[in-house]
Formats: sequence, C-alpha cells, structure tokens
Amino acid sequence: GLYSVSLDALNSYNTKGKAKLASREHDTHVQMIHGDFLKLRTKDWRDADVVFMNSTCFDETLMGKVAHLAAGMKKGSFFITMTKRLPSSEFEILEYEMYRMSWGEATVFVSQKTTECNEDVEEVSDDEEKLPIEDGPDDEPEVEEENEEDD
Repeated sequence: GLYSVSLDALNSYNTKGKAKLASREHDTHVQMIHGDFLKLRTKDWRDADVVFMNSTCFDETLMGKVAHLAAGMKKGSFFITMTKRLPSSEFEILEYEMYRMSWGEATVFVSQKTTECNEDVEEVSDDEEKLPIEDGPDDEPEVEEENEEDD
C-alpha cells in the first residue's frame, strides 16, 4: 500500500538523495510513520521543525483537531498544508501558491508558529464533539486561479 511506497521513497532518499547533498552541514532525518496523526502515542509530532499535511480531503472537524494539537509546536516551526490552511491564529501564513497536482490544482500553504509552545495541549478523544474552529487572520488570502489558454 501507500505506506510501503513511502518506505521505498525514503530508502531512495537515504541511499541516493543524501549522496547528492554530501556538502551540506547538517544531516536530515526523515521518518515515515503508519498510524493515526491525532494519536500522540503513535508519534508526538509536535516537536518537529516542519510538518507537512496533505489536507485536501480533510473536513472542518479534522482540521480543528489538528490545529488544536499544533498549538503544542514550538515557536518558529512550520506547518505546510494543501488546499486548506491550518485554522489557527497561532500560525502566520508566510506563503501560499497554487500548484498543479496529479488530481488537479491545489493551494499549498506554508505557515509558521508565532506563539510559544502550549505545553498543556492534550490529545482529543474520539468521543469529543467537534472542536471550535479558531479563525485565522482576518485577511484570508485570496487565491488566484490560473486560466489555461487553448493551444
């Protein structure tokens, strides 16, 4: 399945990709985990410097739960989402741009944590109702769609 494909990609990066980057000063650690993103016992990802989430098909409830957990990330860390921005005022959108994907076009949002780590953030249980969605900045980015011209 998809997890085994991710492990193949990671192996290729570790054996071929890193060799092309031999002159860099620091090593890069990439880890693939097969589990529930919301269950911190699977992996507490909040200590990461960069988190990528392909959130194109995530609903409002799931985005709210992820934003709740992301409040536990350290100040200055990055959260990259696709199609939907992270609904949190604790992150500033630094950049957003539409890219062509295999399924169509999607906007990539690069956000940075602007507040200190909230160490009191706990995992949300499956029994809890929808978390309130926290509004981000009032100036919601406008995404311009590219028009394709016929050749």
